[in-house]
Amino acid sequence: MKGHMKKAILPLFAAMGAITRAQRILLAAVDIECLKEYEKILGKCLEARKSFETDERECFTLRACLVNVFTEPHVDGGDVKNGWASMCPLGEFEDGDFCITELKRRFVYKVGSISFLKSEQYEHFTLRWRGHRYCLVATIHEAVKQELLYGKA
Repeated sequence: MKGHMKKAILPLFAAMGAITRAQRILLAAVDIECLKEYEKILGKCLEARKSFETDERECFTLRACLVNVFTEPHVDGGDVKNGWASMCPLGEFEDGDFCITELKRRFVYKVGSISFLKSEQYEHFTLRWRGHRYCLVATIHEAVKQELLYGKA
């Protein structure tokens, strides 16, 4: 198992830096004001750091790696109001289109694609897939924003 994990994790970590930079560039193109707000939030977060380093081009405070996680239709609770979440699928899989209920649309979700969604506003889910799928999800929670910017949760 250890060899299998090393084989999967090392390329994942290598890809994360490039994905982080791409997310920042794309968020600036989609919503520059949101990027500025996220930078302000992250700046407050980094003021309190003690023993970790980060990429100064980061713009999200929360990252998750979903490994072969199937999601039912849902709206994300807790994300920044009117903010963006970013998703990037990786791995070796087939199918797994990304769906947004209100739009009645499904989007082909290819490995390495980066998408943005106002995930606390729109119901979304991923269709079943075959293979191994990792999805990097990045967002900022409203409670983190409130605590860092205003000192209240």
